[in-house]
Amino acid sequence: MAVVNVKGKIRKLKRKDRVFLTSLIDKLATQEGEGGLLQLISSINKPGKSENNNDTAMELGIKVVKLALSLLENEVSGWFADLLGSSVDEFNEMPFDIEALVIQQLQEAPEIGNFFTILSHTYSKIKTYNDERGKQKTE
Repeated sequence: MAVVNVKGKIRKLKRKDRVFLTSLIDKLATQEGEGGLLQLISSINKPGKSENNNDTAMELGIKVVKLALSLLENEVSGWFADLLGSSVDEFNEMPFDIEALVIQQLQEAPEIGNFFTILSHTYSKIKTYNDERGKQKTE
């Protein structure tokens, strides 16, 4: 039997967490419609915002995790359980506010902000490229 992390402290984020987040974003885009999710992602690079606005990226990351938790609860619960070093059954027996504790720790993890900052910049570049290609086709 695994040692259950009763304090609710998450482990250090790893590459597999980035892979999970990418998959989660893809599923959210499918369920929520790409427009809404991409609008959230592009909100980081609004005019007047700093190029490196990690706080906004963090806000976006937390919005995505909360949205995912409401739409894809089983998958997010599995990820949270993994972050805590427990099984899903053990996770389900943890304190009532365990999700809030995990989300709070994710907010404090610099890797989350970095991930969403890079995602936003990549999206902006793709959008600019597609916009320019669209203009060239109409000319």
